[in-house]
Amino acid sequence: MSYGLIPFLAVGRGIFAISLLLSVIFTFSWCVVYSYVLRSWAPKEKIFIIGTGEFAKKVKGEILENG
Repeated sequence: MSYGLIPFLAVGRGIFAISLLLSVIFTFSWCVVYSYVLRSWAPKEKIFIIGTGEFAKKVKGEILENG
């Protein structure tokens, strides 16, 4: 892109380097925090309830209420 047409859009090397560094730091931090939250709040066990009758609904309700 030519900055001759729009010279006020020119970004200095220092600003570019700082922006790039901050982008990398924030992206890495977001990935670390996101994976930590997913691991800590995700259910520890997976339960598969087979059926759609009243008993299956009662089992589901008990699991959701009591953990």
